Amino acid sequence: MVLPEVVASDGLYCGSRCYEPQGNDIVYQSKRVQFDKVELERDLGRIRPDITATAKGSALYIEIKVTHAVDREKALHYEREDKSAIEIDVSDLPRDASRDEIKQRVVDSKENKSWLFNALAAGRLTTCKRKDTAYRFVGCPLPKQALLDNLPDNGLKSAARQRAVRGQAHVLTDCLYCKHALCFTDEHLYCDATPERTKGYIKFPGGF
Repeated sequence: MVLPEVVASDGLYCGSRCYEPQGNDIVYQSKRVQFDKVELERDLGRIRPDITATAKGSALYIEIKVTHAVDREKALHYEREDKSAIEIDVSDLPRDASRDEIKQRVVDSKENKSWLFNALAAGRLTTCKRKDTAYRFVGCPLPKQALLDNLPDNGLKSAARQRAVRGQAHVLTDCLYCKHALCFTDEHLYCDATPERTKGYIKFPGGF
């Protein structure tokens, strides 16, 4: 099967579906993969992928869109479990499509295929933090001095200083306005801050 390229933008892979790409970079080129084993509708705990395809011990979960796209809960399951999955859209193919037409769409083309989640790209490109609530404190990869220098000038400055000394950030009041916070999902905050990226931080309003 031909797999689509994996695209990243500002450190976030597009599979998250919550970040509008800007100046895309190809992280992994489109390629053809020879699978060793293919199974239909194999139970995977709480979900059942349409197809489970295995190559060299690594599984790829394939969903076929005929009438309905993969729902959000199923897509989040792949993300939570760090399992790579793609969706192939065949909804516009006629019901009497020939075997060759179906093979061209499902096997030989990269078009109409999109990543629901790509584990390799996620591991390489994102710092992923669990966000159980908007009011949660999270460990921040920015230098503590950067946090201290950029404390908000308001009545919460004392509490913010205490967080900064601990190397923590408040998701709602700190992360929301930081340029390293790329996007939020129901489950995660995606952040591309690393020591290499934050050496030359500047103060607000420019952001870190």
